[in-house]
Amino acid sequence: MLKQKQHQIKFMTMAFGGPSNYTGRGMAAAHKHLIEQKGLNTSHFDKVAGHLVGTLQELGVKKPLIDEVVAIVGPLRSIFESSSKLHPETLFDRIGGNAAVEAAVDLFYQRVNRIVFHITLCHVQLTHLSLLHPVGAL
Repeated sequence: MLKQKQHQIKFMTMAFGGPSNYTGRGMAAAHKHLIEQKGLNTSHFDKVAGHLVGTLQELGVKKPLIDEVVAIVGPLRSIFESSSKLHPETLFDRIGGNAAVEAAVDLFYQRVNRIVFHITLCHVQLTHLSLLHPVGAL
């Protein structure tokens, strides 16, 4: 249990923005065998997260800081959502890497440029109409 506590201290220190001395595996890789072989799931994660919150409360940590901890730890819950489907890769890897990101950014800017074009076109049309029909001329 001592080794696990040491890993936990290093991991939480790094996760909460302290000096990064953690050299262990990521959360998914570290728990993969427990998820696949022992059925570790979200109910187990929820209990551990609940104990973490309770511990922080018992130590007198203020709610806004506990909320920050939950915001950091909470997204890790998805790792435990299915014992048959584990995603140790990053979101970047799962969406298709650099090519997918580049394609998404390209499409995003195509959409932005279409919006800018339509706004510009509407502005030109309104300007043209105001020249044809000045205010007060009607």
